[in-house]
Amino acid sequence: MLKNLLVGKTGSGKAQFVRSILVSNVSFALDFCVCLLLVGRLKLNYLAATALSFTAGTALNYALSVLWVFDERPVENRRLEFGFYLFIAALGLGLNALSMLFFTGLLHVHYLVSRVLSASLVFFFNYFARKKLLFSQSRFAAIAERLGHFRG
Repeated sequence: MLKNLLVGKTGSGKAQFVRSILVSNVSFALDFCVCLLLVGRLKLNYLAATALSFTAGTALNYALSVLWVFDERPVENRRLEFGFYLFIAALGLGLNALSMLFFTGLLHVHYLVSRVLSASLVFFFNYFARKKLLFSQSRFAAIAERLGHFRG
């Protein structure tokens, strides 16, 4: 059972979800460490540091997602695919910034605790947006077909 979730194709939503959790944790570890370094050592503002660390985590997440999480990639043009991935990530970054502002700016929760809370919220948004809007042939077909990059 565990092998089916971690090795081979991810035809089922369950395998994709489990792999996405693992990929998100690895990506978040990078994000968290970069944020800690930028704020703790370089004395960057926590919101600016969060945006930069989020970007590093997003790049790693994209690479791992296309290699291991989502088998179905209806867009042949990888630049277009990455562009849509970045668009979803930008929405996630906005949600991340708002939640950081809420937890740290308004509630005065330590920025690292806020980072964990916001990452949890953003994970669910990103996973479902990517799964339903980008890595699903049925949803993305109309957009990609109009742009001439549909594989199907």
